[in-house]
Amino acid sequence: MKKGMLSLRILHLADLHLGYKPLSTASGNTDGILRDSLLDSIADYLADGNFAARSLSRLDLLLIAGDLFDNHTPDDALVQRVMQTIRRIQNMGVTVITVPGNHDEITYGDSVYRRYEREWPGLLVSNPTFEAPIPLIVRDNRFFLVSMAFDGSYETSHKPINSFPPRASEAIHICLLHGAFSDSISYRNRERCLFFDREALLSSGYDYIAL
Repeated sequence: MKKGMLSLRILHLADLHLGYKPLSTASGNTDGILRDSLLDSIADYLADGNFAARSLSRLDLLLIAGDLFDNHTPDDALVQRVMQTIRRIQNMGVTVITVPGNHDEITYGDSVYRRYEREWPGLLVSNPTFEAPIPLIVRDNRFFLVSMAFDGSYETSHKPINSFPPRASEAIHICLLHGAFSDSISYRNRERCLFFDREALLSSGYDYIAL
């Protein structure tokens, strides 16, 4: 992403569902084991000498747009492993931003993000409603973040969100959310999710929208 003299290289992840356990274990938990190693594989790829040597491939931002975990109380061993991997990615000079989703919801008192809030690496989005765009600095470049965590109270209303914070300046604005558009199948099926009015969100003027 480029705007004027500012250039950001972004890796946008969502719905890794780490800690997933299949209902049937007749064929083993191969899918779960592979899934739980996804973040480690990403860190290995970023650390690869061939990747790191290409200046144009330098990663600036890792955006985790919800449901990093499959539920809000994953095993402590998995949580520690994930935090260690995120710290490893941070040590490569990458800014990491995590948004809780509807599976790993932060509003539960025993949520992983409440239990590990103080030690969670990077920026953890915890506000359940929109706030003013947050100014952030990445590699001496300033940008603004617009984000909110999933809140279970939206489950009963299913009213599409159609109001978004205005831009704070001419700098790049990144919107990071866990949800879907109100014209999606998820909305028609009344799934437990945040829903956004497509036209309102796309008319917000944000430079990058990560759902």
